[in-house]
Amino acid sequence: MAGRSYPLSVRIPVHARRRIVCSLPLLVALVIQPGAQPQTGAGPVFAVSLPDGTPVELGFYAEPRISGCRRLDSVERGQSWICSDYTLELAVGAQDGADLISFEIKHLDGVAFRLREQSTRVVLPFYEGDALWTFNRRAVRDIMETDLDRPWFYYSAANRGIPYLALVDRKGQNRIALGLLGQDRTTLMRGELSGDKKSYVLTLRLTDNAVAETFADTIY
Repeated sequence: MAGRSYPLSVRIPVHARRRIVCSLPLLVALVIQPGAQPQTGAGPVFAVSLPDGTPVELGFYAEPRISGCRRLDSVERGQSWICSDYTLELAVGAQDGADLISFEIKHLDGVAFRLREQSTRVVLPFYEGDALWTFNRRAVRDIMETDLDRPWFYYSAANRGIPYLALVDRKGQNRIALGLLGQDRTTLMRGELSGDKKSYVLTLRLTDNAVAETFADTIY
């Protein structure tokens, strides 16, 4: 796929009425940390906050490796970053009640590069009665994972599964959901309690290991 733009879409519905979708031109959303934090063995992690304060982390593992990121002057409704061999544009928006997170990552020399993995991680406070629901189970009412003392893992790819996880409250209402609009990506999903059992973590990893000149999309 050298020479083409390779889109990825991540969808994170927040609460029953709010959702966020992440797509690749790097438009990552709302509140950006002062700097990118390193992620062991992979690449930098960019932390953002939703309007309600919910934290979201997006990581990028590319070859050549992304490193030395520094923030440039702010742009309208977004942020610009320059890293080792790349430029990264982050922007935020909203549509039909949904939060939008968009990003675009390009090589500085305009050549194709490999994006091995893109990850999205969301952490929420954990409450008694919370449960995990996924489209990888039968779409029958009240079918959900209630034993959240153990971690849950799901795999989705073309013609296999649906990339979607939702943390719901004791009434079955979405507290937050994490997934992809497209269903043909190789996706690894995980839900697990934090070590102190006070927070719940949803993680989605895109592992297509693709090559392109630009990776861009929008989370809505």
